[in-house]
Amino acid sequence: MSLARAHHSAAPAAPAGGARFWIPSAFPEGNVLESERGWGCGTLAAQSISEPSPEPSPEPSDVDFAALRMMRRVNLAVGAVALIWCAAGVARAEAPLIALPSGNAVTLHEVLLDPTPTLGTETAPWARFRFVAPDLRRDGHGQTHAEAAADMDHLCRALVRPYLDLHQLSPSRVVISLADQPVPFGQAAPEVSQFFESYRLVDGACVWEGY
Repeated sequence: MSLARAHHSAAPAAPAGGARFWIPSAFPEGNVLESERGWGCGTLAAQSISEPSPEPSPEPSDVDFAALRMMRRVNLAVGAVALIWCAAGVARAEAPLIALPSGNAVTLHEVLLDPTPTLGTETAPWARFRFVAPDLRRDGHGQTHAEAAADMDHLCRALVRPYLDLHQLSPSRVVISLADQPVPFGQAAPEVSQFFESYRLVDGACVWEGY
């Protein structure tokens, strides 16, 4: 695993528009909750995520897919859409830790569909999975670049791939980011350690792309 694979840089510019939240059990059919607090929230059902099996359409048993199905409605009219799975009637639930191969743990901060990516000429939206990793550091006192890259590979296989399959989403690229503390999407935060990896899904596999 090359150390150059994991990148730390300024956060990408935020696309125009705001976040629109749709929580079926909390709001009448067709209604949405608009919020300025952020771009989404995420809660998983267990403390770890298992690697998916080779069979088609894997669904790791410890991911709460019943909760994920709450998100099937997506409004693409806004500049970036927050795809959220939250406890019914709760705007932002406390996300449990997700154990990773490195031995570190992360929490899911938000999932975004970005229809206006800043790289390349892709017309399909990018799917951005943003995680908080408290042990991430750039000064040699925490998770290394190589460990972060391996962890993001694992997250792509074990969480991102089945998530996209479940919601029948086909983004042109998947971007996974780790930050040592929550940062609003698009906001410059030079004091925050952030690593990014980019992938394409080819025949159901996560293929790393230079970001």
